Amino acid sequence: MEINTLTLYEPSLKKIRLGKDYDGGYIICEIPDIEYDLFISAGINNDISFEEKFCEKYNTTSCYAFDGTINDIKINNKNIKFIKKNIGTTNDDNVTNLYSLINKNQTIFLKMDIEGAEFDWI
Repeated sequence: MEINTLTLYEPSLKKIRLGKDYDGGYIICEIPDIEYDLFISAGINNDISFEEKFCEKYNTTSCYAFDGTINDIKINNKNIKFIKKNIGTTNDDNVTNLYSLINKNQTIFLKMDIEGAEFDWI
């Protein structure tokens, strides 16, 4: 991938950190009055602190947390559903391209941390 493929913008909105410090937490823009239809989390490993904090903040948003590299994870939030699948460009028993979720929803928050495979999916 060429360095000029992506463009970095400085947001005018306040930024907040959700989840643990260091790996496992993420910085997002705090968009006033937004209501998400869906939160898709692609790649969770063994840390869902970001997903749990996100679902606390946006408590009416359902979250689908995808990771085919782990068997299960303890979830303390009823809005989070773990799905043992990786993210890719196809659909089968082990991989999803997420199209079925994307096509059913309008305002989606996507967190994707899948070790470089993001580029193939995009």
